[in-house]
Amino acid sequence: MKNFTRIALSVLFILMAAAMVFAGGEAEEEVVAYPTQEIEAVITWGAGGLTDNIARNFLPLLEEQLGGSKIYVQNKEGASGAIGSQYVMGKPADGYTLLVTTTESCGTWNVMGISDMDVTDFQPIIMMSSLTPTCYVSADAPWNTVEELIADAKARPGKIISGFAGPGSLGHVSALLFSKYSGADFNIVPFGGGAAVVAALLGGHVDVAFNPLISVMENYKAGKVKLLATFSNEKILDEVPALGAQVPSFQPVMPYGVMVMILVHKDTPESIVNILTDAASKACADPRWKEFADKVYIEIMGQTGDEFWEVVNNWKPTTTWLLYDAGVATKSPADFGIPRN
Repeated sequence: MKNFTRIALSVLFILMAAAMVFAGGEAEEEVVAYPTQEIEAVITWGAGGLTDNIARNFLPLLEEQLGGSKIYVQNKEGASGAIGSQYVMGKPADGYTLLVTTTESCGTWNVMGISDMDVTDFQPIIMMSSLTPTCYVSADAPWNTVEELIADAKARPGKIISGFAGPGSLGHVSALLFSKYSGADFNIVPFGGGAAVVAALLGGHVDVAFNPLISVMENYKAGKVKLLATFSNEKILDEVPALGAQVPSFQPVMPYGVMVMILVHKDTPESIVNILTDAASKACADPRWKEFADKVYIEIMGQTGDEFWEVVNNWKPTTTWLLYDAGVATKSPADFGIPRN
């Protein structure tokens, strides 16, 4: 009887080994049924804004790639995106709650003292796009090039007013970055929102501002503002210089912008993350996404996995140290292991 048992076990072992060889040496992965229900997408910025517009044009493409499972959208704004993000963190880690946010928020929460959360507390799905700021002035401003603007700002320290939406916003960090790498000394003043900044500039209350292209293109086409440069090393618009190419001191930190991305709960199963990532990558390659991106002057990104983290880790030092050195961030980036670049 013992011999029979040993023989039976040996045969069973051989069959199992043969099955593994047939499967390529690895046990076959469990097939995951996902998605089987509606998916909630939480946008951490308000309805009608740039992030909201980007998300609402991308998510239907993602929906198609997931087999048509409905993705419904909720805007949960506040605390620089921390409220919506905390909501997602509190949901089950099952892939049925997506977080749509920006590096502008979750990349700076900890140094700004807004929240202990960080982008690393979530699992990345995809980097959808980047919003590139432009340096612009009113049509009747005396400067026609960034070199003229920089020279005047150096000659009259603190006399040229730069407006921004709020502490840590893209316009704010862009103004700080412009000042640091050009030596220009602006009087940087908050104006309570992107639209308010544009209105203040057109009304003569602000001399120069830094906003995403889509925010100023209507006034640019109407001849109300001059675009002096985009925050890039290569031209985005044929007639507008790239800042890095125009002023060499900017090259190491260009391109600069805010990335819009999709994340999920950090404990989401890898199999579900892989399904979402594959679907998001296909959506990002959809010609309709490029058509939309071209229309609103955003850059398509598409990074996932390690490439996603590479983008974030390159962005964080520039942004967080600018905010800290300006006295805006309440905690040192060094406390969070962020090196100074």
